[in-house]
Amino acid sequence: MSVNLSRIDQYLDWIKKKFYLDSISVRSRSRVVRRGEVYNCYFGRGIGSEEEKFRPCLIIQNDDGNLRSANTIVAPITNAAGTPKVTVPITGTYQYVENGATKTLSGYILLGNIVTVSKARLESQCLAKLTSEMNSVDEKIMISLGVYKLYNDSVNKNTRSVRTIKRMSSEINNLREKVKQLEQKQLTSTK
Repeated sequence: MSVNLSRIDQYLDWIKKKFYLDSISVRSRSRVVRRGEVYNCYFGRGIGSEEEKFRPCLIIQNDDGNLRSANTIVAPITNAAGTPKVTVPITGTYQYVENGATKTLSGYILLGNIVTVSKARLESQCLAKLTSEMNSVDEKIMISLGVYKLYNDSVNKNTRSVRTIKRMSSEINNLREKVKQLEQKQLTSTK
């Protein structure tokens, strides 16, 4: 086994940062973040191909969960395109100020790398509120978690049920009309 000394140094820096983040975690509990907002996040050091470093992330947890929990669910944003099936490109124009410079948010939202993090890992400044990408984000989350087929099957079943109900309703109305006609015929024949 070879030891990469620079990687060890990175892990030691991350441990120091974790101690700091842990010390502010109690204050971060009540922090309000909202679904669709982008924050810089301290992902730390990963293992293998896990996303790591300090990078933007998209809040994907629902707002009720964000209000009640000290944690939130995020998807990292990176410049690498990732797997198209579970990646959403940032297509809108979102500008923010960082260290006195105006920057434009760009990159790809990696819905295959969803992670739960403490709100203490998030920087205080919201970089952007995504709008145009959120429908694609929802779809790619379902694909990533393996529930997209179940969702589509449910939608198709509901669509078939609606068609069946409309057809049956039409048949009932036709039968009602026939009953009225028969009643009218019977009334006129008894006179």
